[in-house]
Amino acid sequence: PLFGDLTHVQVPGTGKSTAKMTFISGTLNAPLPGGFTLDSITGYGVNDHEFMRDNTGFGGGAALASFRVRGAIYNPQAFRTEKFTQELRLSSDPDRRLSGLVGAYYTREESDVQYVGEARDANTGAYAGTYLLQVGDTDFDEYAVFGSLTWQITDRLDLEGGARWSKNQQDYQEEATGISVTGGRRIALASVEDDAATYSIGPRFKISPDQMIYARLATGYRVGGPNVGVASGVPASFAPDETVNFELGSKGTFFDRTLTYDVSVFDVEWKDLQITETITVNGVVNAYVGNRGKARSRGLEYAFNWRAPLPGLRISTTGMVGETELKDSLTQLGSGGFALKGDPLVNSPEFTGTLGLD
Repeated sequence: PLFGDLTHVQVPGTGKSTAKMTFISGTLNAPLPGGFTLDSITGYGVNDHEFMRDNTGFGGGAALASFRVRGAIYNPQAFRTEKFTQELRLSSDPDRRLSGLVGAYYTREESDVQYVGEARDANTGAYAGTYLLQVGDTDFDEYAVFGSLTWQITDRLDLEGGARWSKNQQDYQEEATGISVTGGRRIALASVEDDAATYSIGPRFKISPDQMIYARLATGYRVGGPNVGVASGVPASFAPDETVNFELGSKGTFFDRTLTYDVSVFDVEWKDLQITETITVNGVVNAYVGNRGKARSRGLEYAFNWRAPLPGLRISTTGMVGETELKDSLTQLGSGGFALKGDPLVNSPEFTGTLGLD
C-alpha cells in the first residue's frame, strides 16, 4: 500500500454526509354490511441524502489535466426521493369458511440526483475549479390489483392462494456539463414500461393450538429499467428478473408461551438475472445492464424469542444458513470477467445471524 497497511487517505474535508428522512402514514377502516371491511392505507415519505466525498479515482484525471491538482471530490453528491403510496382493500369476515380480499395499489416515486465535481488540492483541500455538473430525474409509477382467498377446510387445516398483477413505467432524464463530458454537454432521455403477474398458494395445518406447519409456493419479480445514455446498438433497457420460491416451515410456542419459534427451509429459483454486461460497438466496449442466466438460493431460516424467568428480560435470535449457485456460466460481464456454473452469487453470505437481549 502507498500509505501503509490499514491507512485511509482522502482529500481534506471529504467524508461528510447528512441524511434526513420523513415518513407519514394513515389508515382508515370502514365496516360494511355483510361482514365486509374497507381499508384505505396512505403513505408519504421523503429521503434526503447529501455527501461530500473523495472522487479522485474517477475525476482525478480531469482535475489534473485542467486545473493541475491531483484531488477530485463531489461537493455535493445529493439524492432526494419523494414517494406516495395508496392502497385500498375490501376484505370479508376472516372467520367464514371461505374468506378473502381484493385490492388495488398505486405508488409514485420522484427521485432527483445531483453531482458537482470539483478539483481540489489533494493535500490542502483548496478549491481549484469545477469539472462536472450532472443532474438527473427519475419518475416511477406503478399500478397493481391483487386478491386472495382462504379456505378453512377443517378447524385445523386451511388453504390460502393469491395473485397480483402490476404495471409500471419509468421515465429518466439527465444532463451533464463540464470539461469531463465529451463535447462539453450530454443529455440523456429514457423511458421503459413493463408488467408482471405473480401468485402464491400454500396450506397450513395446526398440529395443536400452539404449533403449526405450513408450505408455500410463490413467484416474484424485480422491475426492469432503462440503460441511460448508452450508444446506438446497445440495449436501451433491461427486463424484470423472476423467481419461483418454495418454503416449508413451522411456527408456534412452547413452555406456556414463553418461547416462540419460526423455522423454515427455502428454495428460490431465479431466472433472467439482471447483470452488468459488455458489448463492443464500432470498436468501443460499452457496459450495460442485461438479462442472462439462472441461479438458485436455498437454506434454512430461524427466529426464536424467549421470555426469560428474570422479570422484563427477553432473549431473541434470528439467522439464516444457506448457499447460492449459478446454474449457467456467464461471460463478458461488466467487470471484464466471467462466472462459472456452480459459482456462488456475489454478496451472498452462507450464514447471517443476530442475538438480542431486551
